[in-house]
Amino acid sequence: MIQFKCKFLFVTSILILSGCVAFPHRSPADRNRSMQLIEHGARQLEMGFTEQAYASFEMAFEQYPLPDAIDGLGCGERYKGNVENAREFFELALDLEGGYHKARAHLATVAELQGDFDVAEKLYREYLYEVPDDVRIRNNFAAFLYDRDVDGQSRQLARQELIRANSFGPEDLVLENFYKLEEENGERN
Repeated sequence: MIQFKCKFLFVTSILILSGCVAFPHRSPADRNRSMQLIEHGARQLEMGFTEQAYASFEMAFEQYPLPDAIDGLGCGERYKGNVENAREFFELALDLEGGYHKARAHLATVAELQGDFDVAEKLYREYLYEVPDDVRIRNNFAAFLYDRDVDGQSRQLARQELIRANSFGPEDLVLENFYKLEEENGERN
């Protein structure tokens, strides 16, 4: 369940998007402070401190209404297991800034969790069309295709996605892990 402060934040966001309410003038310093809070929240989320991360994203949004803050709240909800709330935050981030592609990738993971695989695939493809060098999301998409293989073609597509992901940088050894998985399953030639 969303806390009261979060509901307030959500309602405030809707009012802003509808044009009924405008934020007072915000300075570049406010924006920078918001970005710092978002980065801090992302690090907290990666370390598993979900509640602290959530608080950082809320403060960031109050400081300066960036879609990154709303997206962070969605990630916090997803980590807490509140998939429907996460979806609403990701959609709100997209509504706030249509070109905010990260929310589209996060919506793909939510659609996947909800079993709506066609929507998930469409969202992954849309995101990767706009941001083709995102190694992490390309890897997620490859894993999605690999897991969803029904006719043998998806695994080949997954392999191609992993090769593309690997070509963007050495930060992930997913391709090597993919081959290990195939060897464990006795599928590698």
